[in-house]
Amino acid sequence: MKHISRRRTFVTFVLFTLITSVSWGIFSEISNSDLRSQSRKQFTENNLQEAYDGFSELTTRSNTGGKELVQDMGMLFQCLQRLRKHTEFDQLIEKIIAAHPKDWRVLSQAIQQYQSVPKHGVLVDNQWQRAPQRITGQVLNSTDRDRVRALQLFEQAVPFAMQEPNQAEAGQLFVQLAQALQSSGGAWRLQTITDLTTLPDYDKGYGRGYSGQGAPVDMEGKPVYHDLVRLWKDAKTDGQRWRWALATAAEVNPAIRLQMQLQLAQFLHRQFGVQTMSRYGRRNTKDDQNDARKGRFSVDSLNDLETIAQLAIGVTRFDMPDEFNHIKLFRDIATAATSQEINIRIRAGQNLASIYLNR
Repeated sequence: MKHISRRRTFVTFVLFTLITSVSWGIFSEISNSDLRSQSRKQFTENNLQEAYDGFSELTTRSNTGGKELVQDMGMLFQCLQRLRKHTEFDQLIEKIIAAHPKDWRVLSQAIQQYQSVPKHGVLVDNQWQRAPQRITGQVLNSTDRDRVRALQLFEQAVPFAMQEPNQAEAGQLFVQLAQALQSSGGAWRLQTITDLTTLPDYDKGYGRGYSGQGAPVDMEGKPVYHDLVRLWKDAKTDGQRWRWALATAAEVNPAIRLQMQLQLAQFLHRQFGVQTMSRYGRRNTKDDQNDARKGRFSVDSLNDLETIAQLAIGVTRFDMPDEFNHIKLFRDIATAATSQEINIRIRAGQNLASIYLNR
């Protein structure tokens, strides 16, 4: 039975290769503009297979690129999803990347696809099959592998985005990078540095979450802060990479400077705000009876330079350095002497109001 299964797998692969070669051969004599028009027309008319074939050829041509190709990629992967062809995703996306290694917009779109594609799959004859229509065998997931691949593509795209004259568009790549670093495992994972030289293996099961009770601390029990580094290569942790991405986004596109400061302030607030105590059980009022200033829960005695937060070692009262003081950051944003980013300044003011209500 195993021999039959392997034979069927091999035959299926050969048929797919032949069909793909034939379909792409049909398009090889058509110009980029004509192929784009035909493929988009097929997509609009809901002829998904025809659109998929056309976009597959178009996006893997090395003489295409730019904004229009990013739109083509979006429609291509909509077709792939609706046709449930996820088993073809990895080969196709890497072929597109190989055809456009210096186009940061294409690389950015590839990153988004890696972030959104289904993560579960199986190994068949030692070949990864992503989200097959029938699950046979041990289920594995590509969560960590896709995350690392996305970060590799960010690293590849950054030098070319830095040369982009359109600051607003280039800045979004660094916003995207910051979000990717922060959302993958949260504050706990930011303490480590992801190895971008090799891709990790597939994990067993459907994936796992990363969490911890309270904000992480160092070996001395002090809160972990992420310092800003001058260069990406200088970073010792993903947290420092994240700070670099926020700062670079604001440097490339000064129009979003306050927005990047707000992201930092909100992160620090989520980590070190007094509201973190409410997540982990009831307050013990005996802690406040002897000395209100030292009481772990006496939030009404706090000044703007200190906080009480749930850390990994428990509820702790501590002073906040200016660079990592979310109250100071929110106030600086709300009172910034600029007419730009009014909505960001309003949101910072709303955050301040919430903080003082909690205190």
